[in-house]
Amino acid sequence: MIVNASAIHIMRHSPAGQKIGKWEIAGALIWVLGLAIEWIGDRQLQAHREDPKTAGTLCSSGLWRYTRHPNYFGEALLWWGVWIMSCRQPGGAMTVYSAMCITWLIRYISGVDMLEVKQKKKPEFRLYSLETSPFIPMPPKIITDQAERKRLLKKFQEDIDKERLERELKQQKDNNKKL
Repeated sequence: MIVNASAIHIMRHSPAGQKIGKWEIAGALIWVLGLAIEWIGDRQLQAHREDPKTAGTLCSSGLWRYTRHPNYFGEALLWWGVWIMSCRQPGGAMTVYSAMCITWLIRYISGVDMLEVKQKKKPEFRLYSLETSPFIPMPPKIITDQAERKRLLKKFQEDIDKERLERELKQQKDNNKKL
């Protein structure tokens, strides 16, 4: 209900026969843009995975160069478009919590953060994270110095190895407590 509040508000408060106005047009354009970003991001990722030259590697081209999760950003944008459409109706702007909620869920709970837990165990992803925005598309901050890239990749691998060792030691300690 919380996520759908703007859409429900539109359905409940739009008078029959009301002509489409600037709020609906603006919201629909944002919605279409969100859908396009989500679709393009998904297609680019699928093509990357299916290409024998890039399969199993990190997708960092196309929209993926500007955001680590274009598909999630596009999904959030869809809901902001719905909220904008609801703003024409009395009280519609007050349903902003709907778009805020889905954006927060995607960005911090069920989308970006959850997916990146596994990816952070790869040095290449950590480098990509330094260069690429996590959610909102932004110009990348590409590290062009090859020596610096190599140094960072080595450091990230050392950090990952240390984190793995710490996890293993903690697990051993926990197992010993159970005995």
